This record gives sequence, structure tokens and C-alpha cells, in this order.
Amino acid sequence: MANYLFLPSAFADAAPARKFALFGALHLAILFVTVSLPFALSRLTRREQRPQLARVLALTLAGVLLFDRVFALGWSIYTGRIAFWANGLPMHLCDWASFAVIVALVGRRQLPYELAYLWGLSGTFQAVLTPDNTEDLFSPLFISFFVEHCGIIVSVLFLTWGLGMRPKPGAIVRVWLCSQVYLAAAGLADWLFRTQKINFGYLAAKPESGSLMDWFGPWPWYILALEVLALVFYTIFYAPFWLADRRAGRVVSVPTVDGPAPRDRSSAIDTLPPRTDTP
Repeated sequence: MANYLFLPSAFADAAPARKFALFGALHLAILFVTVSLPFALSRLTRREQRPQLARVLALTLAGVLLFDRVFALGWSIYTGRIAFWANGLPMHLCDWASFAVIVALVGRRQLPYELAYLWGLSGTFQAVLTPDNTEDLFSPLFISFFVEHCGIIVSVLFLTWGLGMRPKPGAIVRVWLCSQVYLAAAGLADWLFRTQKINFGYLAAKPESGSLMDWFGPWPWYILALEVLALVFYTIFYAPFWLADRRAGRVVSVPTVDGPAPRDRSSAIDTLPPRTDTP
């Protein structure tokens, strides 16, 4: 089966498989782009003071993520990677984070943003740091993996830095409770399709490649450790906003679908300028 993008199948089968090197040159380049791209996009929208440009960029990111989801599923079916229909269900946490960030990009909805922010930075970024990606280098599914996972992080940071969205007080509890809903759904799917070795959320087994889970003991103890670790990461990534609010002595409003919310200059998070189209 051809695994190289734009490579004729007659030559792809003979091409030697090249695997991804953890923290190799390509991996470091991907990490650099993942952080620098949202910073550049946010600087562009703030410097130009063009909310329409910010809207176009948000819709573009949402379109890329949606197209990647459809492409990955279609390619997997076409190449026979999905032998059982349940394997194609969007039941990994990054799938849910992807849908949440798409909704946040399109409609600036607060709960989807908070889910994408904390799930993305706490979980998806871990998937980019230690990817469970066994595809051949530059194969379509290899590219799709990083488009999805890096795209979630890029989108979350752009929403935060460029569009002025931020998690509200209580976000940690809300996202943690939603995480329990995800765990219940993924665990149910794993149990129902256990004969097909379904492993949504890595609840049935750890990733084949190395990850933080390797430090947390055997099943099921690593799952309990991940619950605690999730709260730790949620707290870390919410902390900058909590500290900014404490220093400013206020609770900020959040953006709506019409544009970013006003913020005073005491905030530690620089965003788009205040709107001037209302009395």
C-alpha cells in the first residue's frame, strides 16, 4: 500500500520506510512552528487592528481542522486502515478538543473555548511532544496527525493571544467535569468493542510509543494518576489569568461572537484593542 504523498504506488512500495525521530530536527521544527505561528498571527491582527482579518483567520483555522478530520477518516477507509467501523469513531480526547476548538473559532463560544484551551494545552500538546505516530515519514496520515494536533494548539493560542478569549473563573471545575463525561463515553466504547481491541483515550492500554503514562504504573493505576495530573495541568494553564485578575482586582468580561471584549491595560494578556463601534 502506498504510504508516501504524491508518490506513485509502483514506487511507494519499494521506497524504504522512514520513521519519525523523537526530538529530531523535524520534530523540533514542528514544535517551533506550533508556537511561533499563533504568535505571528496574533501580532498581525493586533498590529493592523483589523477584526475582519481576525475573523477570516479564525474561520480558516476552523476549515483546516474540519478538512483534516474528513480527510483522515476518508483516507483511512480508502486504504483499509479502518477494518472495523468503530475504529473510525471520534472518541479520542484530541477528537473532542478538535471539535471544541472549531466551535470556538466559528462562534467564540466560551465553554468550547475553555475545553479546547485546557484539553489542548494539557493533553494535545503532550501528544505533540511525545507523538504516538507510527506512520511512515510524510505519509498522508503522518501529515494529518500533526495538522490536527498542532492545529488545535495553534487555534487555542490564536483565540487567546489574538482574539482576547480567556478561561473564566470556574473553568477548571467545568472542564474537569466534562473530562469525566469524556472518560465515561470512551470507557464505554472501549468495553463495547473490546473484542476489536479498541483503545479510545488510552483507557485500555498505554500508547505503544513512550509517554508520561509510562511513569504512572500499570493499568488501571495510570488512569487515576492521569486524573490528578489533569487537575495539575489545568491549574498551571489557568494560573496566568488568575494571577492577572488578582493583580488587577477585577474579573474581566469575555469576547462575544461580535468581537473581542474590552480589557484595560492592567491585564497581563495583551489582546486586540477595545471596540469603538458602540456608544
